[in-house]
Amino acid sequence: MNQDKSYANIPSLTDDNWHLWKPLVEAALHLRGVPPLETLDPQSGHDKDALGILRLTVGPRHLPLIAAETSGKAAWTKLNQLYSATNTARILRLNDQLANLKKEKNETLVTYAYRAERLQRDLTAAGQAVIDAQLISAILRGLPADYNVIRTVIKTQRDITLHRTGSSPHAT
Repeated sequence: MNQDKSYANIPSLTDDNWHLWKPLVEAALHLRGVPPLETLDPQSGHDKDALGILRLTVGPRHLPLIAAETSGKAAWTKLNQLYSATNTARILRLNDQLANLKKEKNETLVTYAYRAERLQRDLTAAGQAVIDAQLISAILRGLPADYNVIRTVIKTQRDITLHRTGSSPHAT
């Protein structure tokens, strides 16, 4: 990969993708040899690289927020401050979705479990780990009464683990 283009495939920052955008930008900066932005010297050449990449990868809503900044470190700090509050709200919203998870009437078990795993991944990306036991509990809680026998069998198992294939199921 051409290091000068390492940022080209990063989606623009929006209000909903900070948790995905941030690690991609950090990876692009790392590929360019830029130290972590929290420790960056604003007088270094790396800081100007960082500022340029940040300006190129934020969306139109965020560009005015950082356009006046003269250092990558300052722009990064401003974005982090903005999203620390947003991240808390996102974590609360995702936790609510996991707590209220219900299998839909025509949804397959595989699709339902994948939906739960996606919530787990989103929470982890937002900074809150959800262990598999919590996820299994949420999945079982959201099953309709038709699954009571299956729920009981699973709860009586000694070792319960999730088998992940790494690909999303097709809804049927």
